[in-house]
Amino acid sequence: MELGKEIFSGISRIKNGYVYPNEKPGLGIEFNESLAQKYPCENKTPDWTVARLPDSTIWRP
Repeated sequence: MELGKEIFSGISRIKNGYVYPNEKPGLGIEFNESLAQKYPCENKTPDWTVARLPDSTIWRP
């Protein structure tokens, strides 16, 4: 979660079940693109979520 806070600065705080937004306009979240590039996402479907047709081909809605 700490990495997420670094990449998306200004995320709302959660304390005792309540969400406390920051004081910036809009959502107030800033995206650190240079830091996010160090952690590229994998375009891969996890095995446990794969739905298959009767002939074993992967079905994606």
